[in-house]
Amino acid sequence: MNVDTFKSESDEFWKDRKPRQLAWQAFEDEVTRYIEQSLGDGAFGLSKNLTRVTPKKALFSRDRSADIVFDVVVEVFAALNSDDPVLIWIWECKDYPGRSVTVDELEEFHSKMKQVSAHKGTVVTRSGFQSGAINFAKANRIGLMTLNKEKQFAFAMSQDAGFLERDEIVGSYCLYAIGLEIGGPSNSSGPTLRTML
Repeated sequence: MNVDTFKSESDEFWKDRKPRQLAWQAFEDEVTRYIEQSLGDGAFGLSKNLTRVTPKKALFSRDRSADIVFDVVVEVFAALNSDDPVLIWIWECKDYPGRSVTVDELEEFHSKMKQVSAHKGTVVTRSGFQSGAINFAKANRIGLMTLNKEKQFAFAMSQDAGFLERDEIVGSYCLYAIGLEIGGPSNSSGPTLRTML
């Protein structure tokens, strides 16, 4: 077999085998889309025109004298031409199959939030939170959210349509504000936001 033959067979082999995203990367993308669509729907009470959503944003830590890269950062500005945000909301994505988010992970996230002077933080997972993590989140006003993607099937009775498939991201969340609890700490008792994809 000559080199050209090997190359063409190799190219054919890899043609339909595209690299797949790692699970945690896919979850971060899903969370980013969810935030952007929720902003468009007015779900967070923030002006979409004055809000910037940035995945993998680096913010400067005074304690480290270096940047910390966060999964998703939401910045709210007072005016369209402003460079300094009036609100920094950090979102941490924790996609761990088979286990809940621990209190240690919440403590680490809270420490990083303080280092960059973030105003608000939310931790998102698919698998829920341990009770210690929920208690820590309440005490430090950290938002907790479970985000799941569900497959939806619809049957259309028409000449040119049959089974339709769509994805729907479903999020149960609890957000803690100063002196006010909105929602609940568990997956089932919090309000639910639904976003169609």
